[in-house]
Amino acid sequence: MAGNKFQIKRTSVSGRTPEVSNTSASGYIDTGELALNFTDKKLFSSDGSNYFEIGSNLTNIQVTGPAIVDSLQFNTTANVEANAQGQVVWNADEETLDLRTDNGSVLQLGQEVVYHVRNNTSNTILDGTPVMATGTIGNSSRITIAPMDGTSIDNAKYYLGIATEEIAADTDGKVTHFGKVRGIDLQAYNEGDVLWISNTTVGELTSTMPTTGIKSPVVFVIANTSNGTLFSRATSGTKLRESHDVIITSPANNEILSYVNGVWINQTAEELGLSDTLDSVTSRGAVTNNVITVGGLVVNSNVTIGGSLTLSGLQSTATNGDVLTYNSSTDTMELATPSAGGGGTTWTVKTANYTAATGDGIVADTSGGTFTVTLPATPSAGDNVIIADGGDWKVTNLTVARNGSTIEGAAENLTLDIGSIQVHLIYSGTTWEVYAFTGPGVSVQADDNTTNATKYITWADATSGGYDPKVSSTKLTFNPSTGTLSATDFNSTSDISLKENIETISNASDKVSALRGVNFNWKETGDYTMGVVAQEVEEIIPEVVVEREDGIKTVNYQAMVGLLIESVKDLQKQVDELKEKN
Repeated sequence: MAGNKFQIKRTSVSGRTPEVSNTSASGYIDTGELALNFTDKKLFSSDGSNYFEIGSNLTNIQVTGPAIVDSLQFNTTANVEANAQGQVVWNADEETLDLRTDNGSVLQLGQEVVYHVRNNTSNTILDGTPVMATGTIGNSSRITIAPMDGTSIDNAKYYLGIATEEIAADTDGKVTHFGKVRGIDLQAYNEGDVLWISNTTVGELTSTMPTTGIKSPVVFVIANTSNGTLFSRATSGTKLRESHDVIITSPANNEILSYVNGVWINQTAEELGLSDTLDSVTSRGAVTNNVITVGGLVVNSNVTIGGSLTLSGLQSTATNGDVLTYNSSTDTMELATPSAGGGGTTWTVKTANYTAATGDGIVADTSGGTFTVTLPATPSAGDNVIIADGGDWKVTNLTVARNGSTIEGAAENLTLDIGSIQVHLIYSGTTWEVYAFTGPGVSVQADDNTTNATKYITWADATSGGYDPKVSSTKLTFNPSTGTLSATDFNSTSDISLKENIETISNASDKVSALRGVNFNWKETGDYTMGVVAQEVEEIIPEVVVEREDGIKTVNYQAMVGLLIESVKDLQKQVDELKEKN
């Protein structure tokens, strides 16, 4: 090395290192000089006594100017902590970088959202305290904070997050809006608890959802120790009036929210043409589809009468089990006692478990709780039991126990969970058949996948009003055990007036060649048949595969006809071309 100049010595011999003791050796380097091994891609220097590899085992490198690098590789196995402000280290537990900020706070890069704030109160804000924004500091735009006041719903929009450190009065600190907050005493909670902003104590959290004030679940507990961890996920919530499609002006008690021209507005009952109370109804109404219409009042569900109800023209005096019916010949409402087909039925109200006898008429009132009606133990063909909803089965179900027999061929009890219906159970000699009587659009459903017999699908001869259900004994049938639906013919709607974006199927032969036809047995029935596999078809022509709500995939075989037509045409074209060549 001469003056302020030096040479970089180099070699291409693998494994060769500099010489520092023999000054006459060709590989000798003096203090501060450099040697480069091209093959090993290593750069060396000397301190006068020893050589060392530059870039190996270096610590605490300081760069005073801008440094441009292609990448930085952190040691992902080193168990170190960021213990100085501005220091960045790899966090193996969170699998991200830790950045040390002021006052000992550590930010997990990419996994947390943290605000730099100022405590402008006269008291220290403790670590783990929910806080709210109170303003800013001049041109710095620094957000000022105070403990969260959850007693007023107006404060919901100012909620920021959880204090990540202890912040003394009139000093700066950090608030975690989204991410983990560690070192909090959480022994009073369970892991997984969702914590809410307290609506009684400022700056506190609670595991009980408030019934008034702000109802915001802001954190949940990850570790419930004295040095526990919270996960902050700030949700401030909104008032109804702050929703984009709601316009509320000077709200008052008992007003109604109504939808007008695309927005919800508050109006009084009078503005909507209603009355706060129904003092009397005097106009004559009508009965359509089992719905009673009186003037402008439509009654199609339960009605609670706070006072007395007077119906002019009402015939007879009511007793338990009576029903209100409309007599079209006299244009009056009449009380009547329901009767079972084939003879009189004695109606009794039941509110607890009961074993029925043949011919019973039971008004089952479940308003006090669910219970069970048990069918007769040894029924004979023609035996019947009628059960009517005396409460609201939709809210509180009624169970019908089969008592050793089957119901609709199934060895299962029947659950009645539809309100305002009457169910007739008639024993056929082999099973209890179920017939439901109710208003249009309501039916009793029993899940039957086992009956291996021909069943008949019903249809109506009208789209509204009363109708007469019909079946076909030979043209449209169904077998529940095999899932087989049989009909003389199936016609699919295909009119051009109902279609758009019509295009000829392309590459039809290639698609057909990619499909696989298979023989198989159905697992449930063991029936041997042929077809395709939906998952395989979906990869080639996904437009004919539909996935049901239960995840089972179905294939529209009929839609594949168009593909087969175009494939045959492609093949015919190839045959014609071969004929022309020959």
